[in-house]
Amino acid sequence: MCKTFFLACFLALMTGSNAFAQKNELSLIIGGGVLTDGDSSVNASAFTVSYDRHIVKGLAIEGSLDVFFIKNGSLNRDDFGAAQIAAVYHFGSLKNRRVIPYVTAGIGSLTTDFTEIPSDPVYRFGAGAKYYFGKESPFGVRVEVRDEITRQGHQGYPLRGDRLSLVSIRAGVTYRF
Repeated sequence: MCKTFFLACFLALMTGSNAFAQKNELSLIIGGGVLTDGDSSVNASAFTVSYDRHIVKGLAIEGSLDVFFIKNGSLNRDDFGAAQIAAVYHFGSLKNRRVIPYVTAGIGSLTTDFTEIPSDPVYRFGAGAKYYFGKESPFGVRVEVRDEITRQGHQGYPLRGDRLSLVSIRAGVTYRF
């Protein structure tokens, strides 16, 4: 009940403010890659929901919720969740362009359970491109190569190394408004 109330308040603030009059983007991207510690690796699938807010020419702030799944012992699909914030730099003008390449770097918090298990820091580095169906079209496709780096901490990873890296390729849809 409380979550529904907070979601309704957030949506009321968003629709009542001038946030929709600015350059915003919502993206849903999925993909997969490899979680590695340098010596061994395991396949991983990944899922991201993100919101971008363009600040100044070419620069945006992105907030995202990320989930990746790996085979972990007897668990076929152990899930790990992350909340991240990143800077996204778009090359060239954003106005009236169909293809927009970008780079991203950010930081976040990663855990298997945000309510009970302490989280570990995660660092994101990536690059990609957005392709819009027309110069004025709000809909497009987003493709990204991403490296998310964390350490062996409170999470039960199937790998033994201290430094873990999830290298993934993700693709999906984006909506700008």
